[in-house]
Amino acid sequence: MTFKTYFDDLDYLKNKYHKVDEPFNSLNYRAFPGWEYDSNTGMEVQDIRSDIEKMVSDMEGTPNSLIKARTFEYVLDNTMIDANEKDYFIGLHAWNRIMHKFTIGKWCKEITDRFLPDDKDKTWNTLQSSGAICSWMDFEHSVPDWEVLFSLGFEGVRKRAEEYKNYHIKNGGLNEEELAFFESIDVQYTAIIRFINRVAEYAKKLNHSKSDKIYICLKNIAQNPPSDTYEVLQFIYIYFIIGDSVDCFQVRSLASGLDRMLYPYYKKDIESGKYTEDELDELIAYFLTQWSSMDNYWGQPLYIGGTDVDGNTTVNPLSYKLIDIYDYIDIFNPKIQVKVNHNTPEEFTEKVLSMIQKGKTSFVLMCEPGIYKAMRSLGVTHQEAVECDIKGCYEYSVKGKEVSTAPIHINLLKAIEFTLNSGKSLNDDVLRTFESKDTDNISTFDEFYDIYKSQVKYVIEQTIDLAEEFEKYTAYGNPSPMYSATIESSLKSKKDAYAFGMKYNNSVVLMSGFASAIDSLCAIKYLIYDEKEITLTKFKDILSSDWKDEERTRRKVMKNPQKFGNNQSFADALSRDLSEFVSGLINGKPNTRGGVWKAGMHSARQFINLGQKTSATPDGRRAGEEISKNASPVIGMDKSGISSLINSVLCMKPSLYTEDFCLDVMLHPSAVSGKEGMEALKSVVKTYMLNDGISLHFNIFDAEILKDAQLHPENYKNLQVRVCGWNVLWNNMAKEEQDAYILRAENI
Repeated sequence: MTFKTYFDDLDYLKNKYHKVDEPFNSLNYRAFPGWEYDSNTGMEVQDIRSDIEKMVSDMEGTPNSLIKARTFEYVLDNTMIDANEKDYFIGLHAWNRIMHKFTIGKWCKEITDRFLPDDKDKTWNTLQSSGAICSWMDFEHSVPDWEVLFSLGFEGVRKRAEEYKNYHIKNGGLNEEELAFFESIDVQYTAIIRFINRVAEYAKKLNHSKSDKIYICLKNIAQNPPSDTYEVLQFIYIYFIIGDSVDCFQVRSLASGLDRMLYPYYKKDIESGKYTEDELDELIAYFLTQWSSMDNYWGQPLYIGGTDVDGNTTVNPLSYKLIDIYDYIDIFNPKIQVKVNHNTPEEFTEKVLSMIQKGKTSFVLMCEPGIYKAMRSLGVTHQEAVECDIKGCYEYSVKGKEVSTAPIHINLLKAIEFTLNSGKSLNDDVLRTFESKDTDNISTFDEFYDIYKSQVKYVIEQTIDLAEEFEKYTAYGNPSPMYSATIESSLKSKKDAYAFGMKYNNSVVLMSGFASAIDSLCAIKYLIYDEKEITLTKFKDILSSDWKDEERTRRKVMKNPQKFGNNQSFADALSRDLSEFVSGLINGKPNTRGGVWKAGMHSARQFINLGQKTSATPDGRRAGEEISKNASPVIGMDKSGISSLINSVLCMKPSLYTEDFCLDVMLHPSAVSGKEGMEALKSVVKTYMLNDGISLHFNIFDAEILKDAQLHPENYKNLQVRVCGWNVLWNNMAKEEQDAYILRAENI
């Protein structure tokens, strides 16, 4: 590849969103504007924020959707802007969700204060403080209908909504709320178009080497659908930066298959001579670097690969090209989800796996057969399953027809603590669930396990019941006209996409601590009921003291061979039963938004956060330590090799998880090097996919290298770690997190 300006501009690009040599919190990445904007182009953020506070106060009694639209409009009309000579993509200064405090934050608090009954609010808070759950109002897992956006453009989307409004007025009329819904769409899209034209005129005045290209691009996409590769990329970026940073909802995929949607433009541009291949590749490099420079802790997802409804692969020359560019510019954000199937070209699979061999682990393989099976089990059509969007970390949803909020994370390990303590949490010894048998009266393992499942059932059912109280007000808390305008069913139903406006209005319960719970149950059976070494009451006291003076007992349970991930018969049978049990409590249960609940085997950061609130557990874990994540084993406990791990995970029946299911695999570099290593990786993927496994990602680590990286971080500035559904740099991790990866690497 030959890039003319990219590497010359890279220093600017790296500092576009925050200064790389200044303190930075990637969990709060929007709060760090990295460079100076021309003050003549707009107002300071604090002044816009002050005006918005007054605006919201003056609009008291106006429907929330219209308040949001007017504040959105004010930000776009008054923020400082840029069209920099070092970048092909525009700059928006007020990108820290500055209206959130006065609108969405306020409205969400109103929901819990006004609409959540006092007794349920108390239960919700106590379950959260105990570490049994983590729950919040969620509107951060949406993908717009990119097909509509590409075909209509911003102005076309606005006009389509106007046509639907006029149709409804003529055929029965619109009430105040419905009228506000359509008016808010018009306000927002008119503001977007006005904003794009404002940046275009500013670019024209600058008269630098890129300004004419930026001007022409912006003037066209302000009024028309994007017509070439650069316009498509700029269009995606503008929709993202405005949606994520101003409208306050994360755009959880950059197009619906970036390779599939971008390739027709890419091919046409080269064939017509409008751009050379090198010029287009360089534009893509600038585009991808935007998210690398933002450095969102969770990563920004996009997906490639897949299959069409006729069973043909959608992998095309741009699929390969995107990976080559990504490798060439050496970034790990955006993270890339790769749809794979039995028809995926072997050469393409090998290209992805070769990146993983090199330690470029910001790829997750999404196995389509398992996805289809999971989605079809909830009534999704075959075509909808085949064409599904991949979003967020590794969730799958019906393109343009589904909103799946994720308001609940469940700590499956915490129910062990409840079972041992008759329904109490050791955080503050307050009764959290229901009073179950004392340990003195639990005479068999089967009885213990039945009580444990009852505790899990109680927590899940109570939390769903609580979440449904606020879930029905999701559109009140964060109305979404910018997003809803892309969803035709929302326009037809006259409802916000988060308020019954979709074909599938679903909600998700996500799991943490699955393997930790299995290992703890196995330890109880082994130590208490098989070996009869101590009583359950004595074991409870040991755990209450966080294993104080009981290192011999702790080592014994940690050496128990019956652990998840080792293809052990009892542990795997228990895994199968628990997996079927928890997914059965959730999948298909009606929610309060006209859809159903879905189960997800996905932990995000809750394997850390919920672990901090969980006391010592029977598997040998100490109080406050992290719990297992996703469908993966406890750190350091999978000691029987990758084949055993895969077999254990498949016992969980991944397709029972209708939202997402992911396995994290750690391998030693020697196991994946060269041709033999490639064949081994391909065999792992094939076996997993043949048995309905769904998501699969890797860390390739040598424990000695990790130890050296801990001692000499200056020598490992680019060492990547796959955490859950995203990558971070080794040097940005806390020591205790690094230690956990070293422990697992030592046991590979």
